[in-house]
Amino acid sequence: MVDVKKTSTTSQNVLRAHYKTLRPPNALRGNEVIILRHAETIAEVFPDWIERCKLDTTQLYPFDLNMPVRIPQRPNMKEAYMHDPPLSEVGRIMTQIFARELVVRNAIPRQIYSSPSLASIQTALDIKNFIGNQCGAICVDESLSSNRHDSKYWLTEKDMTRLRYCIGEFCVELQTEKSSLNDIVQDMKNLVATLVQKKKQHYVVLIVTDSLAAQILYDALSGIQSSYNEPLQQLYRKAERTFPPVSSTVFTPSTRNGILVMEPSRNSLRPLTRIGETTRPDFDSEEYVDAKP
Repeated sequence: MVDVKKTSTTSQNVLRAHYKTLRPPNALRGNEVIILRHAETIAEVFPDWIERCKLDTTQLYPFDLNMPVRIPQRPNMKEAYMHDPPLSEVGRIMTQIFARELVVRNAIPRQIYSSPSLASIQTALDIKNFIGNQCGAICVDESLSSNRHDSKYWLTEKDMTRLRYCIGEFCVELQTEKSSLNDIVQDMKNLVATLVQKKKQHYVVLIVTDSLAAQILYDALSGIQSSYNEPLQQLYRKAERTFPPVSSTVFTPSTRNGILVMEPSRNSLRPLTRIGETTRPDFDSEEYVDAKP
């Protein structure tokens, strides 16, 4: 028999936890623009990976389990991969976990825009391959790259066909000699304007690119006025802190004074946290503390 007096006394001395009913996370509305920083590259893990794996046209020695075991053949392998490295194995696994989150959250993209860097293309392809036929086509858009000095190392459309990469039939080509940061920012703002107009249609758009491009796109969509006057390498370091690998931000269309605009969504995709690292964007960085739309 239960001792009622004892039970009552115990309840006064013990704080019991209250658990919420487990349920799936909120689904997205299905008309968002998602900006995704590509997954980690092997160069971010091992800056000297080319020397350590003894890379040349005929051999590749994977010295670590995080090393990719297959990479595309390219002219001048060492130089090409020094400027345009592939994803690490962990990066590819993280991409698949992110793709699963897109499915769970009703955020399967009808259109994927990818920077021409190999890391961005591999990230976009892994997402599409994980989701399957429900996922839309991939468009490689050169305006999404923040570093056009490396354009000669990008895979060409012919290369992608040879590698059987499932890329859409159209690619946007730019005059890559226009490689100043101001030109890059303006091209991205033009792309944002185009996306806003397309958001009259109800579907999810995913943009895959590098950290600095993700920051520029975030600022443009949020209405944050940034000058980007610092040295390029410093801008890259700050952007990499703000947008780590596989970090994402979500924007949703709304009407302001009769004009269609994009605004940061209240619904975000869940981050992926590992020991000492997370994919959550860090907007507490000093460059965002004083930023005002």
